[in-house]
Amino acid sequence: MLTLSAFLFLVATLPFVRPHNIRVADQTFWPATIPLAVRSPYFSCWLPMEQNENPLAQWPQFWNYANNISVQTLGREGLVRVDGTTYQWLGSWTQQTQQSGARSVIPAKLTSFQITPTRTILTILAGAMNLNVTFLTPIEPSDWVRQSIPFSYVALEASSNDGQPHDFQVYADISAEWLSANGSSVVNWTTTSTSSIVYHEIKLTSPIPYGEVSGQANDGTMYHAMVNGAGVSFSTGSDESCRNQFQDSGGLNGSLDSDFRPITSNFPVFPFSVGFGSISSTPSPAVWAVGYVRDPVIHYTRPDGTKQSRGPYYRANFSSPMEFVCRSLNIIHFLQIYKK
Repeated sequence: MLTLSAFLFLVATLPFVRPHNIRVADQTFWPATIPLAVRSPYFSCWLPMEQNENPLAQWPQFWNYANNISVQTLGREGLVRVDGTTYQWLGSWTQQTQQSGARSVIPAKLTSFQITPTRTILTILAGAMNLNVTFLTPIEPSDWVRQSIPFSYVALEASSNDGQPHDFQVYADISAEWLSANGSSVVNWTTTSTSSIVYHEIKLTSPIPYGEVSGQANDGTMYHAMVNGAGVSFSTGSDESCRNQFQDSGGLNGSLDSDFRPITSNFPVFPFSVGFGSISSTPSPAVWAVGYVRDPVIHYTRPDGTKQSRGPYYRANFSSPMEFVCRSLNIIHFLQIYKK
């Protein structure tokens, strides 16, 4: 596991890292992995970048320094449909569809990537559309409340590469693998939809306070959220059923799976999709928020020797999960700042 001192050193040095914009074709140094969401030692998602492998056909992984621990997948699938053809911009579902003989999902092509202290930006070719996918983990030292909110963000923009409009839809999901390395752990979930926001909340049925399995905490709650609006749809269910819904129709039908089960039993996933219609470029990005929330976060020993559980800083400002999920999605307007 990443030690606290190593993590603090990483956070302290990140502001001094120079951005690198790397064209894949010209690449001479190839990183072993790139960050997608790094908010804490327990909320740490990375994309493998092995040479001779398409990074857009790999599952993201939990970061763990222990050499004797096998790779821990963090299920996170990204798809787009362009004129009815489905392309994958994140995850490894294409491998599964090829092995099962199902209709093909085409891996998109990574053309360049850029890494800054707060963002990983992927430039991707998906048929007649160019995608710009930004993974944002903000640093907000002047706002302790915002800094303490354990959320990371993904923004996807697209434009046609032939100057013509194309029928375009996007999709993203997360799996329950984010909650534990123990695939037999049972999870439960809820979906909340209002006029302004929609989010999935996923947790272990039997969490272990302050417990770990292979370096992953076993006492957290996952959130996957979007601003609600035109073209947004959602569902819950097995990985196959939800992704096939999108591949078949370009959207999700709103069905909500209530069969709470182990993480690896018909892998439950928690997706959103956005239908843009026929466009030559997205009028605004599709933005997903992903959060991993632990409360309490530490077991504090007081001067008199008694122990006390303490929660995250933001909790003093919010009375419900809905409030801090809504606050977290306010980060969207900061995307323009981070893109400068």
